[in-house]
Amino acid sequence: EEVVSTLVDYNGRPSPDTLSNFPSPGLLWHTNANNTFPSLPKDAFIAAGASHQILCIIPSLDIVIVRMGDELGPAQWYEEYWQDLESLLFQPIMSAVNNLSSTD
Repeated sequence: EEVVSTLVDYNGRPSPDTLSNFPSPGLLWHTNANNTFPSLPKDAFIAAGASHQILCIIPSLDIVIVRMGDELGPAQWYEEYWQDLESLLFQPIMSAVNNLSSTD
């Protein structure tokens, strides 16, 4: 359990040489430490594959998001890939999570 906790904590830390417009790399994951995805908490980290297939872990909310399927949009450039994930996947999911939290 301690090893898993340490890995989860470390995955959310960006490398020192990160780009501000893109998710920060951290232990072969993409982190949200620079708030690339405004709808996600900063502790979220993401594994991304072809066609917008992703695994997103949000430790602070105890949420794991897995997406398999076709591309969300016609993103042809790196920046568009992440913008599509934010607008078409993360924002709707986090809106639903926030709505559930407000009804408790």
